[in-house]
Amino acid sequence: MRLSSLLPVVATALLVACNSVGPNAMVVGRTAYNDALASTQSEQLLHNLVRIRYLEMPVFLEVTSVNTQYEVRVNASASITGVFDSGLDASVGSGSLGGTIVERPTVTYAPLQGDDFVKRIMSPMSLDTLALMVRSGWRVEQVMTICLQAIGPALNAPFATGPANEAEVDNEDFLRLVNLLGTASRARGGRLAPDPDGGYRMELDLRNPATLAWVTAMGIEPKPIMKVYSGFTLDKSGIVMQPRSLLGALFYLALGIEMPPLHVESGEIPVPPDPRFKEITKDFFTVHSSTSKPEQAAIKTYYREHWYYINDTDYRSKATFALLTLLFSLQSGDRKATMPAITIPLN
Repeated sequence: MRLSSLLPVVATALLVACNSVGPNAMVVGRTAYNDALASTQSEQLLHNLVRIRYLEMPVFLEVTSVNTQYEVRVNASASITGVFDSGLDASVGSGSLGGTIVERPTVTYAPLQGDDFVKRIMSPMSLDTLALMVRSGWRVEQVMTICLQAIGPALNAPFATGPANEAEVDNEDFLRLVNLLGTASRARGGRLAPDPDGGYRMELDLRNPATLAWVTAMGIEPKPIMKVYSGFTLDKSGIVMQPRSLLGALFYLALGIEMPPLHVESGEIPVPPDPRFKEITKDFFTVHSSTSKPEQAAIKTYYREHWYYINDTDYRSKATFALLTLLFSLQSGDRKATMPAITIPLN
């Protein structure tokens, strides 16, 4: 090859390499980082649920930034051989072109802590949160079972929502009431709606048999419109709902984690006095444990020499975990992380 022909080829190859790095990096890198972020956030939440089951407080690290730089390194060489009496065009040239693309990712973490964050996860959830979840398509039974400690006179294992670990299975009446309410809601017999005077109210179709069944089970006087009260009240004319905190919801769902027999025998993990505590979440949330790495896990984490995971075919547990993830995002507010931040180069 003549040198005059070789030089344009080298220049063109360099130009093409530089122009293709950016678009190709986005095609490959964006999805990979998105998957990694989603996966690690789910693993962190599950990991904290497991820690809570061992009566250890959760710790959350927020990813505040993900930056990456791409560096193109190109090596080119050329040589000329031949007779030079006719000028460069008469000579024979050869060349080589090589290069590498170097990625330099950096992830910055910061702990979620401080009095504002702690108050948010320890304060009762608002009726706004419950209404938002229900209007978004989540089942009434699922939302209320996770978010409420009581509806009317029926309790939802309130002592299971803290470190006292007294998980008395006293939620049979509660589950019956929320199941009836869910049936009435899907039959268009009632809905939770904003009250013009503030707060929320239940708008009921008393001609609907499912609605009448729920009102009768609640033991309240049937009215087409009933005020909804959050927390405790002596007013008997409305419907009382007592929301639990996000931290309480975490303690509650942590009871759905299967305990390794070895840790139960050694006393590493507390066992509630009521042997029926496993029934509290059995219908909607189960986390399995194993000494070997699970092969079919939607989410998994490793803690105290055991794997904890949600089976990929367990759609009820996966849905409950997805709802918990949304509740965490809502209840933890704007999630402003406190300093200092931890910056980790990944290369």
